[in-house]
Amino acid sequence: VEPSIRIENGYHGIVNSEGGLNLRCGPGQDYDILMVVPEGAEVIEEGWDNGWIYIRHDGQYGWISTEYITPTGEVEKGP
Repeated sequence: VEPSIRIENGYHGIVNSEGGLNLRCGPGQDYDILMVVPEGAEVIEEGWDNGWIYIRHDGQYGWISTEYITPTGEVEKGP
């Protein structure tokens, strides 16, 4: 599922959920789990939709809840 709002230069964040955070194929708990992103992993936010962020992590794209991400303040550098 594509995000309703795209972020031009992705913001970096850290997963702060003990045991990791489910990366889902859509913005909600009813969507299938693609993988578990480990606690402390850095993710790059590329979109947003109603409390969920579309991220890139280890080459995989998917959705995670904003509730468990701590922003680092870094921004992905453009070309």
